[in-house]
Amino acid sequence: MSLRIDVFMILALLAIVLVIGASLFYIVEKDAQEQVLGRQFSFWEALYWAFITATTIGYGDISPQTDAGRAVAIAVAVGGIASFTALIGLIANSLVEHTTRRLLGIGRVKMENHIVIIGWSKIVDKLIDEIRANKPDAKIVVVDSDVPPEVTEKAEIVKGDPLTKATLLKANIDKASYIVVSPKDEAHSVLLVLNARRLNRNARIIAMAFDEDTAELLQNAGADYVLPSVITASLMASFIHEPLVPQVIIDLASTTTGYVDIVELEPTGYVGLKYMDALVKAKKEDNMIIIALKKGDRVIINPAPETVIGRTDKLLAIKTNTEETIEPGRRK
Repeated sequence: MSLRIDVFMILALLAIVLVIGASLFYIVEKDAQEQVLGRQFSFWEALYWAFITATTIGYGDISPQTDAGRAVAIAVAVGGIASFTALIGLIANSLVEHTTRRLLGIGRVKMENHIVIIGWSKIVDKLIDEIRANKPDAKIVVVDSDVPPEVTEKAEIVKGDPLTKATLLKANIDKASYIVVSPKDEAHSVLLVLNARRLNRNARIIAMAFDEDTAELLQNAGADYVLPSVITASLMASFIHEPLVPQVIIDLASTTTGYVDIVELEPTGYVGLKYMDALVKAKKEDNMIIIALKKGDRVIINPAPETVIGRTDKLLAIKTNTEETIEPGRRK
């Protein structure tokens, strides 16, 4: 029996106790109450008395004056206490069960337009932090059989084999806006993307590729964005011959660490301006540097000075968080 039906039945029982109790009290106490009050005693006052008695509040403004009235009061008090105790116990049990299922990751997520991360690793913990730094109210679900319970402090979890349809549906993946595929091994990455795209045709899917061949397979499987792992090797090599470059790239990419961020902005305040004029205005007024424009599906890095910013364009800008300078290899 569902919680909603159980609650309805208890509330119905409580209503019966109150109505019957109020009716009996009104019948046996009407004359006595009118003598005490010096005015007419209404059924509404009897119903009010029944509720106050059932909840054990007992203001004392209306009290039984006859033995029959006292007997009704006892019955209403017992019935009310039993009903409220059952209701509170039912709600408490439901909350405990919900919390337990959430911590164990065995419940079904009821979110929509959320972010589903398939696969757990230490990098996912950092990924969640980065998402939260940019969107504190983001709804995030992590799907894997090995998600640690402490992740529930940052995101919802669904424990199970991410390769199975039943597990993915528990994460409500068909209603997600973004799906991030972070597999533990290359063999599963393409299959995970295929399953995700099969269950959700509209979500943006982001996946990590282990090599160029895998990247092509992931795109063919339905991934919208593929991040090649070779970028890590490139950054490591750059630390050897030009260490400032990877440090700047890392700082730009991260919101939680570093001195600067690269952000995507609406063109408000810059519409109609030439790129060179917008560049000067952005630096003077907002202390940021516009490095690219997004026009339709094209991203134009370092646009020509005469390029005009349109209403539907997007601005990519470097936003400084501090006046400190970046030194090679230095951390925040």
